Amino acid sequence: MKDYNKYYFAYDINWFNIKTIYILAKKDKILNISINYNKNYNNCICKQINIIKDTFIQLKEYFKGQRKEFSIDYYIKGTPFQENIWNEIKNIPYGSVITYKDLGILAGSKGWQAVGRACGKNPLPFIIPCHRVINSNNNTGGYIFGSILKQYMLNMEKNL
Repeated sequence: MKDYNKYYFAYDINWFNIKTIYILAKKDKILNISINYNKNYNNCICKQINIIKDTFIQLKEYFKGQRKEFSIDYYIKGTPFQENIWNEIKNIPYGSVITYKDLGILAGSKGWQAVGRACGKNPLPFIIPCHRVINSNNNTGGYIFGSILKQYMLNMEKNL
């Protein structure tokens, strides 16, 4: 099997409030960031290739307040609606928030719940900062890694 057909994953433990974080990559692109072991990793090679190392470094810098934007090559695949939402999320500035409703309007959708579901399917949390999307009543709303981490990141970004 040629190298470009191989999938790699690596993990690191004791990540702030997260405990363990997993990163999945193929060749030179990140495909997924998760806090849950995925059974699909069983078919992958557990190895920290350069793109995974770079991603861990940038995530650590972000959580230390030393990084506001990520410069990671990645590949994401979703429905056209999900990809549209994720592209809009990438435009939310560090330290800012937007409501699910307003994000839906920007993306040309009135289905605010569908916007929330698209956020929940984001394969690259942190890189595509869906934690910056909140409810219309200014509550944090849901987050793939839990509301405590979402509030932590929002507070961290607001205070830097």
